[in-house]
Amino acid sequence: YSSGPNAVAVAALDLADKIYMLGFDLGPSVHNKFNNIYAGTEFYKPAESPPTFTGNWVKQLTSVTKDFPNTQFVRVCSNTTARLPELDKIKNLQHEDLDTFVMRINNQKDL
Repeated sequence: YSSGPNAVAVAALDLADKIYMLGFDLGPSVHNKFNNIYAGTEFYKPAESPPTFTGNWVKQLTSVTKDFPNTQFVRVCSNTTARLPELDKIKNLQHEDLDTFVMRINNQKDL
């Protein structure tokens, strides 16, 4: 597994009831370029590069959510997050807007 899906799997194996996934944009930037906070730094592609294929990450996350049907997975989304119809089909995965997530953290609401 890739690092992100692997981290989600470890949290699920630790029997977390709810797992928040931040940084799982899983898609290109709005200009169809490499979408990674580390783009252009050592060991990463230049920011102008084409986006990375995300199909493997989606398959891995789908597999983890199926393996842990009693765990609630929350993908925190912003304006750079790709909308992926295959993730919408997963019953124990929901999407939450970044602003809502930040407001809930700041107000210590049911996380």
